[in-house]
Amino acid sequence: SRPSPELKLKHTVKPELNNDDYLNFILKSIRYRIKLFFAYILHGYKTLYLAILAASQLKDICFFLLGWFIVSDSITTINSTAVLFARSELRMSTVELSQIGVLTMISAITGSIVIPNVIQPFYNLSIKNTFLFIIVWASIIPLYGVLGFFFNVIGLHHKIEMYLLAIWYGFSLGGLSTISRSLYSILIPKGQESVFFALFSITDKGSSILGPVLVGLIIDYTHDIRKCFWFLWFLLLLALPVLHYGVDLQRGIKEASVLQTASNVEE
Repeated sequence: SRPSPELKLKHTVKPELNNDDYLNFILKSIRYRIKLFFAYILHGYKTLYLAILAASQLKDICFFLLGWFIVSDSITTINSTAVLFARSELRMSTVELSQIGVLTMISAITGSIVIPNVIQPFYNLSIKNTFLFIIVWASIIPLYGVLGFFFNVIGLHHKIEMYLLAIWYGFSLGGLSTISRSLYSILIPKGQESVFFALFSITDKGSSILGPVLVGLIIDYTHDIRKCFWFLWFLLLLALPVLHYGVDLQRGIKEASVLQTASNVEE
């Protein structure tokens, strides 16, 4: 247990085996652990609620989380849609899909290292512009699938194209994972990293619901998986103005410092 001023545990006194019989001690221990369990659960959700209230006061945090929700949703859905497309349209085997998965992971590791340490300093890009650049980079993946409506040579008509896109996708995935967290960490108040990154995780994982549902509806309605690429391309393009016009780093840093000062005064 980690008692703190925010987490009151005085009402949950750990029982000791004194003169009580062993059965009574076991029952008290069970009740103690149940109370402790709900105390931590309540504290966790209370902290999350306070973090949401705090985030709502920070304009740049709100716009970033909205933009990241869109990006994360589209990137996650691109992966599942591409696998489904490769399986049903290109007739790729399980072994071939496994090879694509390995290529994606290797490229993701490479992208997470190369983009912030080589590409960003080489072109002297700000962290925000780097983030926008990677989103544009990733948007080429569904755009390439859309080209299949107009061309027979390119646009995901051949298996080899899936391998090339796996490298492209993995590189952008690694870069997005790294740069998004770096950018977000600049905007959050110091000392509140834990609760604000909890919000980030909720936005990241929660976005995995909307995209697959909409893609499923598109496939059911049109009976054409390729048309999903229009939707995924639109999602990534939608995130660009949200992040470009909604997130101002200098303003976000200033607002975070003001909120941090106010929290310190209240304490």
